[in-house]
Amino acid sequence: MGYVRDSTYKLTFAEFTDDDGAALEIRVKPMSVERWLALVGGDLDPEETIGLFIDHLVGWNLETRDEDGKVSPVPATREGVQAQDVMFILQLTEMWGDRIGQVAAPLGKPSSDGVPSLEGSLPMAPLSESLAS
Repeated sequence: MGYVRDSTYKLTFAEFTDDDGAALEIRVKPMSVERWLALVGGDLDPEETIGLFIDHLVGWNLETRDEDGKVSPVPATREGVQAQDVMFILQLTEMWGDRIGQVAAPLGKPSSDGVPSLEGSLPMAPLSESLAS
């Protein structure tokens, strides 16, 4: 039996935190290396970049408040993304491209170099004649 990886990734953006301390979280589908290189290499224009983001967006916890103060979820759809402030979406897509290309954080405390081998500290002088017999 082989390894089956998750079909989505959850990314948390502490840079976008509301008054209650809730951070923006998005769930995205995996991206091919080819598409990621085009994204971070600047080969895509803003419309293509946002389109790529929309194509990979599976869900998010983004909510909006209307004029009456009513809070409602923003759908993770093309329409939901396109209804948002352009600066927010451009910043989010840039951070998304950077985040998915990062190496995961280290897993706890790294191991030490250990202690020197005792073999290296053994005396290498010839045995005295009284011990050799």
